Amino acid sequence: MRLCSGVGCGRAVEDGKRYCSECDTASPSNVKTHSPAARDSGIVGRLYNMKRWQWNRNEMLRLYPICCHCRKSLAALCDHIVPSVQATAQVNGDPRGKLHWPYDAAAGFCVRANLWTLCRHCHALKTNADVAYAAGGQPWPSVMDAYDAKTRVECTWLPDE
Repeated sequence: MRLCSGVGCGRAVEDGKRYCSECDTASPSNVKTHSPAARDSGIVGRLYNMKRWQWNRNEMLRLYPICCHCRKSLAALCDHIVPSVQATAQVNGDPRGKLHWPYDAAAGFCVRANLWTLCRHCHALKTNADVAYAAGGQPWPSVMDAYDAKTRVECTWLPDE
């Protein structure tokens, strides 16, 4: 037996099940979640295992303990607003990125202007919104513009709660 993964639910569920019967119907079935095995393979997995990322992640969760999207739940994850692969490519391809971090190929991965903290529910929603945004062919917002302006990247493709 284990505890239900529903927000605030403490009911016992069978091993192999994630939600109790009440929370299972309340959770959206079309929300995509990350697979740790997929993330931990390759270069992206190595970036997530860097001490610098771990420090930045912990610092962001300390500074912003409430979900930056819904502003209701405790934040559980530090998320890249512009997906990490695109952010790293932007910073490496921008002359300003080479000026700030000339010898760091992973610089875009840890730019705080592109990080926010989310609860698991909002993170799943944002992941789906990222997929839909990328499929639409629009360019991602500039991480370097936000960094230079000392602001956070605006996540305009995620609908409000």
